[in-house]
Amino acid sequence: MEYQVLGKSVAIKLILGRSAIIGRKIAVLDPEAEYKKQIEKLGGRYINIKQGYSSGINIFDIEPYFDGHKEYINILDKVSEMRALLSTISREYMNRALNPKELSDIEIAINEIYGKKGITKDVDSLYESKNGKLENGKYTLGKIKKTMPTFTDFQMALSKRESSKELAEVLVPFLQGKSLGMFDCQSTVNAKDDIIGFNLSDIKDEFTKFYITFVLLTWLWQKFVLLNKDREKVVAVDESWMFLKYPESANFLENLSRRGRKYNTSLIVASQYLDEFLSVEEGKAIIKGCSTTMLMKQSSGNLSEITNFFNLARGTEDFLMSARPGECILNLNGNITAIKFDMTDFEKEFVTT
Repeated sequence: MEYQVLGKSVAIKLILGRSAIIGRKIAVLDPEAEYKKQIEKLGGRYINIKQGYSSGINIFDIEPYFDGHKEYINILDKVSEMRALLSTISREYMNRALNPKELSDIEIAINEIYGKKGITKDVDSLYESKNGKLENGKYTLGKIKKTMPTFTDFQMALSKRESSKELAEVLVPFLQGKSLGMFDCQSTVNAKDDIIGFNLSDIKDEFTKFYITFVLLTWLWQKFVLLNKDREKVVAVDESWMFLKYPESANFLENLSRRGRKYNTSLIVASQYLDEFLSVEEGKAIIKGCSTTMLMKQSSGNLSEITNFFNLARGTEDFLMSARPGECILNLNGNITAIKFDMTDFEKEFVTT
């Protein structure tokens, strides 16, 4: 017996479940706690992110980066990430873009906090040699990773620079113990689990949810993608339209979608608001960069724009307006066809919520 798929989230769950069966690593950013049952059923780890509580994830944690030729510590990548994040924070809280001095100060502050830990481009600088150290009754061989700088370290470094005092003050709520301080801590969570999910359902404020999603994606890039470059991986971001509200974050998501291919990583972006993607160039670039797209039932308001963008025949408009649960238009590397998703008895138990 088979059951009809209800919508996009169920379709994503089917893709993730079937990906797990063939050995792919799975990471899910879950805005509405829809994936908890599936992740736990598959033996994965499900982490609740709440305001006022440490997440166990340090925004300034960093890992070696391999560019295809050599391995090194890519501090400039962290600079780019933080510039994009702080630019969106500035637009939200100060209603303006960061000025050139602030952008420069961000790079100076980041180099300073890593420099104080003795961390440079050299991979060995990331570790302390403590051969033979007794730890939990056992001797540890090899290198141990240094304690990483934190958001507090960064905010303090930034506050000492006259041209960035206003920005530093804006960042106070992002410090440990404050409303947005969940990432001002040392990392205690690792991405060794084959299946990991992050529950954002307790976060009601849209910008806070965006901030958390941004940080989690940068962390997943470091811990989940780069450290498992030879494994096939899937990162799913449900309701990813929120990234498109800010140019810097939209560009970040587009960049992540392109870079993931090099590391055997598929990025799933899902949204009920396709018009949000089509309204900005970065959103269009993300969709165009997808080798596979699925279009489910659409409202009549933006059908013409959708069919034009995806180069669909006019006859598909009637299909998209009247599509039943589970039916969609599949575009696989330019090959377009109508399909229907179904779930088995076994899958029904953990994909329906």
